[in-house]
Amino acid sequence: MNQNSGAVSGARQVCEELHRHGVTDVFGLMGDGNVQWIPMLQSYGIAYHAARHEAGAVAMADAYSRATGRVGVCTVTQGPGLTHALSCLIEARKAGSEVLLVAGETPARPSAYSCQDVDHAAVLDSVQCESVRVRVVGTLARDMARALRRVQSGQRPVTLLLPTDVQRASCRYAPVVVAASEHRGTPGADDVARLADLVQAAQRPLVIAGRGAVQSGARAALERLADRTDALLGTTVLAKGFFQGNPFSIDIVGGFSTATAKELIHEADLILAFGTTLSTWTTLAGGIFAPAARIVQVCEDAAVIGATAPVDLGIVGDARACAEVLEAELARREHEPRGVRTDELAERIASGRRDMAGDLSTEDLIDPRVVMFKLDELLPAERTLAVDGGWHQVLPVRLLTSADERGFVFLQTYQALGPGLAAAIGAATGRPDRVTALVVGDGALSMSLGELETAIRLKLSILVVVINDGAYHAEVQELEEIGQPTGTAFQADVDFAAVANALGARGGTVRRVGELEEQLAGWLADPQGPLVLDCKVPCPIRYWDDQRWIEDVWHEPSEGAG
Repeated sequence: MNQNSGAVSGARQVCEELHRHGVTDVFGLMGDGNVQWIPMLQSYGIAYHAARHEAGAVAMADAYSRATGRVGVCTVTQGPGLTHALSCLIEARKAGSEVLLVAGETPARPSAYSCQDVDHAAVLDSVQCESVRVRVVGTLARDMARALRRVQSGQRPVTLLLPTDVQRASCRYAPVVVAASEHRGTPGADDVARLADLVQAAQRPLVIAGRGAVQSGARAALERLADRTDALLGTTVLAKGFFQGNPFSIDIVGGFSTATAKELIHEADLILAFGTTLSTWTTLAGGIFAPAARIVQVCEDAAVIGATAPVDLGIVGDARACAEVLEAELARREHEPRGVRTDELAERIASGRRDMAGDLSTEDLIDPRVVMFKLDELLPAERTLAVDGGWHQVLPVRLLTSADERGFVFLQTYQALGPGLAAAIGAATGRPDRVTALVVGDGALSMSLGELETAIRLKLSILVVVINDGAYHAEVQELEEIGQPTGTAFQADVDFAAVANALGARGGTVRRVGELEEQLAGWLADPQGPLVLDCKVPCPIRYWDDQRWIEDVWHEPSEGAG
């Protein structure tokens, strides 16, 4: 629809700009701050997916972006609409997600109506979230184009603040093209030489890829570099699956590493970190690497280099471009592998992935590790895995394999419980070709049950696996450790299968592995709509031997996990 002639309302200009930038999906919750333009989306071929909570709308857009590599667009109304969304917006900011939030704002001109009036920009600034405020309808198209460009170029969420009176106003619509730089930062010759010297001096290098490596499409370049240097490969938690299928990938580097992976990480004498902040999650507050290991950090954001971990060499640049020039320099120097990669090493890595195997099931309760291994066996290889927060989160992160880097959605950089179901909805919307599986605790699901209706309404193929111990597990263990009664950390046992059935989804209770196999097989044969499996598990139970790390990390001041 072309509106280049005549006056066009601000509300219609929003739709025009979204359409012009190739947006096909918008997640949101309607209110008087966005009611003027949401109904117009359909005429532009843009699907509107209504959430039940503003935080859910942002989580959907965030997960959509992670699963597809495209900008996730969401909208909320003014005042409480924005403040309700803040937790998930902070998550997107910490993870570096490409999200555009179009938020209503109270009128730009003074108005008697002020009960929802708040300094929206100041609220966003207080949590370090960027915003673009539209002040007059004549700049709306330019401001939207600028906001979208800042999302894509900065790999960050940006909120467009859109006053209600600007949406009603009209002006001549003139699309604006914001030039996009195609420059990919590469290191200078001196840095390349220093980096190559470090590689040639190393005996056991380790390449770590973060979200920056994912966003630059660096897998092939990093694998060629690893092949030439005999390096092992690993990822941050946000890049899980990036090296899926490579026999020399140890999967996640950090607190979620297996015991075998941690041993191999500690053996590395050179760490080559591409596109990662090297957060506390990744480095275990610096304790995961050998004290003598040299560390190189390659990142496009100069501000994060050395910010959370000391580095021997920091390079501002694009992950793929830097990997390519380094590999070319090593080829010029005729650097060859040292023979560290062997069949025995590959087998050690593969067997280490099952180091959490165990079964403490009872007659009425199933060990959640058994659930994870069975899910990994039965779910299609091409799947999207979403994980919500809670003490259980180590289980799916460690034990479930990811199809690729777009097949894993972990909205836990901010450690806010509850966004998982909305994240699964966003991921399933963006990748309808894949089954989406969510692993969530009973506490987190109770916070976001309204979004189950959203998944049902949208007819999405989502498997919701509830690790239901009827408690806040971490708090049970902490109360035990400090010698306090644990009763306050236990909750009533919710029958999530009954809740799912009442809402119109399929639901089942799992206490034994046979029940899991039967119900999952039946749904996979015809995965129409959500299936909620309420897995009753013991509490307390120690799922892994090194679980203390997560408590220590929670008390560390750290930015991000990617």
